[in-house]
Amino acid sequence: EIRAFTERRETCDHFRGEPWPEGDDAWTRERRAQLTKGMRDACTGTDAELARLRAKYRDDAELAKLLGEFEISVEP
Repeated sequence: EIRAFTERRETCDHFRGEPWPEGDDAWTRERRAQLTKGMRDACTGTDAELARLRAKYRDDAELAKLLGEFEISVEP
Protein backbone atom coordinates (compact mmCIF):
# COMPACT_ATOMS: atom_id res chain seq x y z
CA GLU A 1 0.00 0.00 0.00
CA ILE A 2 2.76 2.43 0.95
CA ARG A 3 5.00 1.27 -1.88
CA ALA A 4 2.21 1.67 -4.46
CA PHE A 5 1.41 5.15 -3.20
CA THR A 6 5.07 6.16 -3.12
CA GLU A 7 5.66 4.98 -6.67
CA ARG A 8 2.57 6.79 -7.95
CA ARG A 9 3.36 9.99 -6.10
CA GLU A 10 6.96 9.94 -7.32
CA THR A 11 5.63 9.60 -10.88
CA CYS A 12 3.34 12.54 -10.18
CA ASP A 13 6.26 14.57 -8.86
CA HIS A 14 8.31 13.65 -11.92
CA PHE A 15 5.68 15.07 -14.28
CA ARG A 16 5.20 18.13 -12.06
CA GLY A 17 8.94 18.80 -12.19
CA GLU A 18 9.24 18.64 -15.96
CA PRO A 19 9.91 21.99 -17.66
CA TRP A 20 6.80 23.45 -19.26
CA PRO A 21 7.65 24.03 -22.94
CA GLU A 22 6.87 27.44 -24.39
CA GLY A 23 5.80 28.05 -27.95
CA ASP A 24 3.06 27.01 -30.31
CA ASP A 25 4.66 24.50 -32.66
CA ALA A 26 3.26 20.97 -32.99
CA TRP A 27 5.96 19.33 -30.85
CA THR A 28 5.47 21.83 -28.03
CA ARG A 29 1.70 21.42 -28.02
CA GLU A 30 2.08 17.62 -27.99
CA ARG A 31 4.63 17.75 -25.14
CA ARG A 32 2.34 19.96 -23.05
CA ALA A 33 -0.51 17.51 -23.70
CA GLN A 34 1.74 14.62 -22.57
CA LEU A 35 2.71 16.45 -19.40
CA THR A 36 -0.88 17.38 -18.62
CA LYS A 37 -2.05 13.79 -19.11
CA GLY A 38 0.84 12.43 -17.07
CA MET A 39 0.05 14.75 -14.17
CA ARG A 40 -3.67 14.03 -14.36
CA ASP A 41 -3.12 10.25 -14.47
CA ALA A 42 -0.45 10.10 -11.77
CA CYS A 43 -1.57 12.86 -9.41
CA THR A 44 -5.37 12.63 -9.29
CA GLY A 45 -6.49 11.20 -5.98
CA THR A 46 -3.09 11.24 -4.33
CA ASP A 47 -3.86 14.15 -2.01
CA ALA A 48 -6.74 12.22 -0.40
CA GLU A 49 -4.72 9.00 -0.42
CA LEU A 50 -1.84 10.73 1.37
CA ALA A 51 -4.20 12.07 4.03
CA ARG A 52 -5.70 8.60 4.50
CA LEU A 53 -2.30 6.92 4.78
CA ARG A 54 -0.97 9.56 7.18
CA ALA A 55 -3.95 8.98 9.46
CA LYS A 56 -3.66 5.20 9.20
CA TYR A 57 0.08 5.08 9.92
CA ARG A 58 0.43 8.05 12.28
CA ASP A 59 1.64 5.73 15.07
CA ASP A 60 4.33 4.12 12.91
CA ALA A 61 7.27 6.51 13.19
CA GLU A 62 9.12 5.21 10.14
CA LEU A 63 6.12 5.31 7.79
CA ALA A 64 4.89 8.60 9.24
CA LYS A 65 8.29 10.12 8.48
CA LEU A 66 8.26 8.73 4.93
CA LEU A 67 4.75 10.02 4.25
CA GLY A 68 5.64 13.35 5.85
CA GLU A 69 8.14 14.00 3.07
CA PHE A 70 5.36 14.38 0.48
CA GLU A 71 3.63 17.70 -0.18
CA ILE A 72 0.06 17.71 1.12
CA SER A 73 -1.59 19.22 -1.95
CA VAL A 74 -0.24 18.65 -5.45
CA GLU A 75 -3.21 17.77 -7.61
CA PRO A 76 -3.71 19.88 -10.71
